[in-house]
Amino acid sequence: MKIIISGPGFFFIPVIPINTEKSCENSYIRNMDVAFGGLYEYFVNILDGDRTFGFFHDTIICNEWRIRALCKVRIIRSTSSLTFNFIQDSCYRATSLIWSIFRIWSMTDKLGIFYASDLLNSYADSSDILAGAGGILTRDGIAKPAMYAFQFLKDMGDRLLVKREDLMITRSEQVIQCLAVNHCEMDPEYAETRTMRKPEEISRIFLPGKDKKYHLVVKTSENATFLIRQKIVNTSFGSILDSWNEMGNISDLNPEDITYLRNTCVPKIRISKIPAVEQKIELDLTLKPHEIRWVSIEKTEM
Repeated sequence: MKIIISGPGFFFIPVIPINTEKSCENSYIRNMDVAFGGLYEYFVNILDGDRTFGFFHDTIICNEWRIRALCKVRIIRSTSSLTFNFIQDSCYRATSLIWSIFRIWSMTDKLGIFYASDLLNSYADSSDILAGAGGILTRDGIAKPAMYAFQFLKDMGDRLLVKREDLMITRSEQVIQCLAVNHCEMDPEYAETRTMRKPEEISRIFLPGKDKKYHLVVKTSENATFLIRQKIVNTSFGSILDSWNEMGNISDLNPEDITYLRNTCVPKIRISKIPAVEQKIELDLTLKPHEIRWVSIEKTEM
């Protein structure tokens, strides 16, 4: 029996933004130009390099969205020898995830997550509800903003209508779905030189953000009434890190406290009805910095 193998069946490419020219054996310098923003360029290079490796891709899966290695900023509270980063628990991770996925949307076949729960990490030295681990659920099963980002993506339709770096519009049957993001970058000064020691200091590492406004016009076949449902995640809604900051970052929360956070760290929901005028409806959205918002539009009864 003769077996001919043409190229590997599985080709794994880790994308770790380390500046190899400036790094040495005991010191790794992170390349801030790569991080999430440079993921697009990485994919372009991978696709262009297929011929170099002697195979053509069949399926491309992007399966990692942690930020632990993506920036030099460290917001560390644990005394563990392992390095964790509270940016993992923040809205920044959610907006970065959506923003970068929009950029590589046409280049990938599947999107995933390396691991879901912080239970995978061991931080027995910390009794805090958050420890900067890379899961999208806390060890107590509370969803982080990144978890809601994946939920919003899952709830999009199967027919793509519009895609930009900050907005995607899809359709499934008679329902239109919109996903918008207001992503704010880190301040380069903090990203290169600062180490935070308290999770409540996270807001200091970002450049000043501004509200982002969208004006959506949807054409309809008739002057019917449409139900608008919005789900909002930002530093005020659906953010376990910001809610914990409001509690003073207290350690050793009791079961009642944890239940409260689980029940309150959820997206804000807005529901309204808008009548179509001249066979169109108009919708204005204003997103705060570090916000992701999912919107559905469907015909309803009066």
